[in-house]
Amino acid sequence: AMRARPEANWLADLNALGPGQFVDAMQALGFYALVLDQRALTPRMSEIERIFAQRTQGETISDGDHSQTATLSGVKPRATARAFIENSGWSVLEGNETHRWTWSSDRPSFA
Repeated sequence: AMRARPEANWLADLNALGPGQFVDAMQALGFYALVLDQRALTPRMSEIERIFAQRTQGETISDGDHSQTATLSGVKPRATARAFIENSGWSVLEGNETHRWTWSSDRPSFA
């Protein structure tokens, strides 16, 4: 996990950007989806979701209780070097015919 290392602040750095720049950075980093907790949704995050969906021709899905939504990019992602650590704030892997995903909770860790 990257907690207490400079890389752990990536989300705070990203969050300091305007909505359009936030989406630009997400796409440059190779993120394929934007996941939002609907229980804590702000107007700013709604704007980021709208821009991301518009630019990527994204499709939105939600978890079982609709507390989280994910907008999946319609643009094929680039290969990246990010990985999530199972059982460290990540739910079990889910999927359908065309996609696989996992939902996060609290403070998920990346490796």
